[in-house]
Amino acid sequence: MRIIRAITGAVAGWRAILTSEEDWARHFVLTGAGLATALVLFFLVAFLILLYGPAGSAPDFASAAIGLLVFGLYVGALAVSAYATKAMLGLTRSVLDLLVPGTYAMIVFLVAGTFLAPLGPAFALVALLGIALLLFRLGQVAGGWSIGISAAFAVLTAVLLVAIPMTLYMLASSPAASL
Repeated sequence: MRIIRAITGAVAGWRAILTSEEDWARHFVLTGAGLATALVLFFLVAFLILLYGPAGSAPDFASAAIGLLVFGLYVGALAVSAYATKAMLGLTRSVLDLLVPGTYAMIVFLVAGTFLAPLGPAFALVALLGIALLLFRLGQVAGGWSIGISAAFAVLTAVLLVAIPMTLYMLASSPAASL
């Protein structure tokens, strides 16, 4: 039941963030335990997406572990951009205010990307623009940042969401990787 409560809280919290409600934070558990719950849900959805993969076949252990690691980089990109923005601005506010709701946004990105990417690159771009918009609103409401800083946070995270998997792909397919 805790998972269902976390999901309904996240939906209500994101509705509050998108409509700029002042009490958005009451819908999330903005602690380490709340982040752990969000991460468990994220990796559960990521695992289900891996099962949805090629022809619905179950991946072997190594493929599942690598897939979960790659999907985990999405949350890592969010964490890097949140900590980098906090460090550049010298903020004292907790990064958990961004990471907990941001992790739920990454779940939406995973699901949207799973269904939109097979339709073509333009549709994958729609998923990326969607997550950038969510992160922009997150920066404004949860971070209390200006339009410019929120936009920079959203763009930095979106660039990392594209750059990290592409870099891993290039490294894995390079001639040096086959040595």
